[in-house]
Amino acid sequence: MQVFNQGRAPRSDSFFAALPRLRSSRDTFDLSLYRSAPDCWYLAITDVQGSTAAIEQGRHRTVNYIAAAGIAALRNLCHDCEIPILFAGDGCAVMVPANYGDASRLALARLRQLAREEFNLNLRVGLARVSELREWGADVLVGRYEPTIGNAFGVFAGGGVAALEAALKKEAPSPLKAKAHIPSSLEDGALPDLTGLSCQWQELKSLNGRMLTLILEGRDMSLAYSAVQRLAGSKGLTAATPANLRPRWPAAGVWLEARATHGRKPASLIAARLFVRAMAAYIVLRTGWRVKGFDRRRYIAEIASNTDFCKFDQQLSLVIDCDSAAEVAILAELVSIAKGGDLHFGFHLSPTALMTCFVTSVEDSNHVHFIDGGDGGYTRAAGLMRQDPNVESPTALPTGGSNSTS
Repeated sequence: MQVFNQGRAPRSDSFFAALPRLRSSRDTFDLSLYRSAPDCWYLAITDVQGSTAAIEQGRHRTVNYIAAAGIAALRNLCHDCEIPILFAGDGCAVMVPANYGDASRLALARLRQLAREEFNLNLRVGLARVSELREWGADVLVGRYEPTIGNAFGVFAGGGVAALEAALKKEAPSPLKAKAHIPSSLEDGALPDLTGLSCQWQELKSLNGRMLTLILEGRDMSLAYSAVQRLAGSKGLTAATPANLRPRWPAAGVWLEARATHGRKPASLIAARLFVRAMAAYIVLRTGWRVKGFDRRRYIAEIASNTDFCKFDQQLSLVIDCDSAAEVAILAELVSIAKGGDLHFGFHLSPTALMTCFVTSVEDSNHVHFIDGGDGGYTRAAGLMRQDPNVESPTALPTGGSNSTS
């Protein structure tokens, strides 16, 4: 039986900062290290509606950018405190303190308007108090996954994230959806603060064979994750490494950034400025020139360490770099576990992965990076999670693309 630590943390901005540090992905399965979120804190959810269609149109990078924009907007808003963040490929989950509730609602409304008017994407957004989720029968338990000092991600248990996400996605009205509703009247044409958000790296090419995007869902995912960890090996578990991190020119995300930040100024003017900045960054990263103490090797090594780990409630998402033998072994093991009824999973195979970055300070090593499998890894894996009792082994599955089983 799983035992949650139900002790209430102080109702203050320091809730997340005070949590025990989970140093490795393995630690995120120790629920004794999670704490109950204060009733007065808020949980925000965003989700790109129609993300599969957008990805099929070649807009994967845009979908990832808008998903990460929710994190950037709320992190910049809550700049004086630490908050839990979680990236999910086509959306995000973020928690904010009580005193940022109204401002967060406004920031999310502005982001929704930006996504619709600049990128032709419908972004679902919602914000609910933790106390409201508990009244609904869900809970919000939070862990602090901090792979390197000062760069923390949120991991969640208790059902609150899944409950709010499900409520937002349902077309039918519900009491929880009504509580989380953000009215269109808040869309005032102003821009959310997306300072630090960028995607200027090339696609991350697989070094071992292919990138395997997995979404695992079940009562106890530790067994499945242990199998993946063992079969992938330490190198395979990291999609971003110094060996496949390559700056891109022209930077792929410059036009995205320009459209997201131009406001009343011409997007072309902002793009020109961003191209100059991106060119300077490209030269420094390619040549290794030291500028104001910037150390290229250290920064690239930090990127490989500061990548996200997406775990909430009974779902785990990850992107790993596999050779063909590990790929087959992992999928065979997951099929075996799924046959026992304890696991439901989806996967997607691609030659590359995408990375979106949120950089607060390069000098202080404060930067985090969000990974998604190429060609819409998370979205495709999630969309294909279905029951398929006829699958006996991975050899019955496609050798490329996506599939799922339970």
